[in-house]
Amino acid sequence: MNKSRLAVFAAVLAMTGCAVEEKPTVNIVSDNAISIESQSDAEAVAESSEPIISTREDIGLSVETSDLRNDTDTVFVIWSEVEQITLEEALSESDCVVRAKYESLEEFEDYVEYRLQLVDTYKGSADDELRIRWDKDFSDEFEPVFDEGEYILPLLYINSVYFEHPFYNVTGHIIIPCDTDGRIKNVSIGDITADAPSELSAAENLAALAASVKDTSEIFFKDYIHSDIPEEIAEGSEYIVKVTVNGEPSRTGSDRGIYNCDVIESYKGNVPDIIRVLLFYDSVKDGSEYYLFLSKNEKSVYYTISSKNSVYSADNVEISRVVASTDFS
Repeated sequence: MNKSRLAVFAAVLAMTGCAVEEKPTVNIVSDNAISIESQSDAEAVAESSEPIISTREDIGLSVETSDLRNDTDTVFVIWSEVEQITLEEALSESDCVVRAKYESLEEFEDYVEYRLQLVDTYKGSADDELRIRWDKDFSDEFEPVFDEGEYILPLLYINSVYFEHPFYNVTGHIIIPCDTDGRIKNVSIGDITADAPSELSAAENLAALAASVKDTSEIFFKDYIHSDIPEEIAEGSEYIVKVTVNGEPSRTGSDRGIYNCDVIESYKGNVPDIIRVLLFYDSVKDGSEYYLFLSKNEKSVYYTISSKNSVYSADNVEISRVVASTDFS
């Protein structure tokens, strides 16, 4: 996973219990790798105030070919003062690549949610109405990232038990505006906009590029149990424990945090004596005892609730009955 992908996922993964260990930065930045071989080359890129989007042949840096994962000869790269990202990587790692028309936006405390109508799909599948979430930059003020018109977007699908509904993130913050005829004039990454090269002058070029790269998307968010029936939640949960909440949480979101929990008894699944669980702030109190119905992604360092109805007070008679009467062997 490249550096840009990690940057996009960091906040969402932290809030949903998936921890990603960022690997040390390396020079190879794509499959048909572009590598900065000397300090002078790196400084030249850093000192440039104008972003460049270019083909591999025009970038002016040495080229290596290692760990090839597809047959494409051209890698498109956006250079800025602080970041480099390959469009090919973004397309490869996205769950879907779509063309969509902007409809509206809704502002929330920590983020803005944009509504776009699906026009076409170049990779994967997507909802007809796309909800795209864009985090605010630690301020109540924000500049809309979408305006009237159509866009081509590489997207990551987010379906977490901690959110009210599924939504999408834009991979690498790459936004490609296009007109109704599919013509592309520029490519944006965050606040940086650069002219599109001739090889990316039309939507059909993006569609072909998306089809040519190997799909390296990963499932980060396990589907949760859509039920409020205790027996069904118990059957679908990987872990069922009785715990005491120990201390205040580590804040990871406006409405949830990571709690240290001392395990009193484990009814299903093997867990250590102390577990860390991502819980809503209003669902538990320090020092109190609870039944927790949990799951855990193999890449996560935290346990997560298995449904939207997975936290019960230890004195809940019905849950005590379900836990006592069910054979989890």
